[in-house]
Amino acid sequence: MPDPLQLRTDDVSAAGGAPHYPESIDPALIDQTKNQIRQLVQEITDLARSQCSEEEFYQGFLTKTTSALASVGGVIWKRKNEASPLQLLYHINLTQTTLASDPQAQVRHSCLLDQLLKNPEPTLVPPHSGGGGKDQAGNPTPFLLIFCPLRIDDQVVGFIEILQRPGGGPATQRGYLRFLVQMADIANDYLKTKRLRAFHEQQQLWSDLDRFSRAIHETLDIEPTAYTIANEGRRIIGCDRLSVITRAGSAARVVAVSGLDTIERRADQTKRLAQLARVAVRTGESVWFEGDASSLAPQIEAQLQAYLDVSHAKFVGIVPLFDGPPDGTTPRRVTGALVLEQLADSRLPGNTRNRTRVVADHAERALANCLEHQGLFLMPLWKQLGKLTRPFRGERLIRTMLVLTILAASIFGLFVVPFPFTLGTNGELIPETQQEIFAEIDGRFVEIHVPDDPQQIVDEGALLAVMTNHDLTREIERLRGEIGQLREIIEKFQRSKATFDHRMEQFELLNILTQLDKAKQELAYKEKELALREADYQKLHIVSPIRGRVVNWQVRRYLLGRPVKQGQNLMTVVAPDTRWQLNLYVPEKRMGHLLAAQGASSQPLQVAFTLASHPATQFRGEITKVDPVLDVHDGQENTARVLVNFDNQQIPADLLRTGTRATAKIECGTRPLGYVLFHELYESAKTAVLYWF
Repeated sequence: MPDPLQLRTDDVSAAGGAPHYPESIDPALIDQTKNQIRQLVQEITDLARSQCSEEEFYQGFLTKTTSALASVGGVIWKRKNEASPLQLLYHINLTQTTLASDPQAQVRHSCLLDQLLKNPEPTLVPPHSGGGGKDQAGNPTPFLLIFCPLRIDDQVVGFIEILQRPGGGPATQRGYLRFLVQMADIANDYLKTKRLRAFHEQQQLWSDLDRFSRAIHETLDIEPTAYTIANEGRRIIGCDRLSVITRAGSAARVVAVSGLDTIERRADQTKRLAQLARVAVRTGESVWFEGDASSLAPQIEAQLQAYLDVSHAKFVGIVPLFDGPPDGTTPRRVTGALVLEQLADSRLPGNTRNRTRVVADHAERALANCLEHQGLFLMPLWKQLGKLTRPFRGERLIRTMLVLTILAASIFGLFVVPFPFTLGTNGELIPETQQEIFAEIDGRFVEIHVPDDPQQIVDEGALLAVMTNHDLTREIERLRGEIGQLREIIEKFQRSKATFDHRMEQFELLNILTQLDKAKQELAYKEKELALREADYQKLHIVSPIRGRVVNWQVRRYLLGRPVKQGQNLMTVVAPDTRWQLNLYVPEKRMGHLLAAQGASSQPLQVAFTLASHPATQFRGEITKVDPVLDVHDGQENTARVLVNFDNQQIPADLLRTGTRATAKIECGTRPLGYVLFHELYESAKTAVLYWF
């Protein structure tokens, strides 16, 4: 781009060489002018890159361009398409020229524009040039006209016309032209960007409409369709809220509101919206409220004001929906309406009404189909029957029959095919011969004689531990002292009796005999009490009740010096040659199956079990006894104990330990496969039903 300051001089060479400034021009003023022109050019560039409207761009563009060229004015000419003529879009100071008041000048100028359209190139037209006829193209003004076409790709969409003061030399005029061409390039870039943006918005709109059309026709149910119209339609139209109203007879019903999952139909706002739509759609015409309701019918205005009092909307549009496209012969029936609202601004973009009409066209067809579908007799029943018969149509028939055959065979197998029926439960190993040693009296352990080797055998009656009870010891000593005193008293009375003098009074002898008898009775009582206490003292010596092994872990560590209470479990002695049994705890809810299986079999029921210490191997046994009493054992639910005998040789000796946990399955014969798999579910359901009935 040449230096814009060259456009202000007459001393520019035809080739655009460096200008020669007169010595009278201040260089600082020249630099200031250059900077101003550069700033104006940069402002035009920034304006073109912004997303302003076309009118705003041309206003700013022409103002800054004429300012940079120091011209009288300018004009922007645009045409809609190639077949339409150029029209005045924006101008500066055009009214101050003869083109504003002289019709002949306007005709000549129009012919000039038509001639330029045939050869759209940047052009300089000198003042008062052209033919003298009124229909001949020419410049009827006293200004130098500078024309530059506006192009989008190869299509001429308009012209920029600058009214420049005459008097400049040819080089200066060419500088004007080059500057305008460069400014026109900026305007062309803006027009291309604007067209691309319009194409993108149009493509986006078509994509949205395509999705919208597909979505509203996915179902024939009214409510899902209405909610799709409200939510997707609001996004396409660009309003704050969109409501869908259906009409049945003279009544209107709010079916969906954008942004809401459910509608409170008793709310005052919902009722007033339905009333407004009912009145507005009677005319079959759209109703638009943009802040002034004076042009509306009185009945519509009254309902509108009532609704605005609760909704506080700034803009309301009501577009009726019909039952089908117009055919010119049959009047269309109103089936509903779309109500769009703006809550913050009463102004809408220029294309909002067009978009609303497009949305309404798609919506009224979708709702008409839904209403027609819903109006069919017993439609819900036919739909369910259709869904049931769908798998039996066409190619699905063979696959459906195959699936049904497999399903029938599976059900038949559940009721017919026998399968082993087992009851799962838990238990533990216990020895057949063992003795629990309990504390018969309170005391504290002072001696432990249990062998350190747990495999060592203790004989029957062998001393295992000694306890002490200081209270008992003191009691025995007290009784012995009292017994000694009583014996002395008895001896005293016996001596008095032997030396009785007949001269003594008879009552004195009676008193001695009474005291002697009382002392003997008290002595007998004390001796019995002493015998009991000595027997209790013997209980402080813990002896083995049978020959066997003490199976408790580190008895000396856990009992020595420890106080115990009467009845507390102290030790367990297991006979060395005892048999081991499995003690199972069968829950109460499974006892019925167990007893039924016992009654149906002449042989003992078999049990398969695994030990927690050896889970990889399964062992077998048979039930020998079932406890007839149900009780809570080891904190479990109400259970019955079941005793199982098994061959001890099949289990390694080192695994036969008291309390070893086991998981068992009691074999109760065979039952149908379905009963084996689902008997607990069946019994739970049966219990629940019987509970309520």
